[in-house]
Amino acid sequence: MDGTDRDAPRDDAPPGAPAPQPPRSAGSLPDNSLPDGSPPDDSFSDGSLPFGPLRYRIDRREIAYLSSLFESYEDLGAIRTLDPVAAIIEVLYAPDCYADVVALMTALEGEVESLERMPPLP
Repeated sequence: MDGTDRDAPRDDAPPGAPAPQPPRSAGSLPDNSLPDGSPPDDSFSDGSLPFGPLRYRIDRREIAYLSSLFESYEDLGAIRTLDPVAAIIEVLYAPDCYADVVALMTALEGEVESLERMPPLP
């Protein structure tokens, strides 16, 4: 070791560079707020999220569009078709991406025909 602290501010950092963030403890939860700062409507009272895929019914013609949209956002999530006839899909995502996925799906409600959120499977 050279005796330097990896997380200490560097003297050679460019002006205006963001300060390094302290490491998150293993038990801490990510910030689950939506882009407008409000908590997600389906978070638990302690702020944690019910992790699991989000299910939607959608117009069958829109499944490929939605799939390619999610593929274009690297590491945001993926679409899985549960029932191609009934056009039921699942959005799979990492827990840290929940707010972004909900924000994207909410924004798409006005653009994608008959996008309807469904309750989770039991």
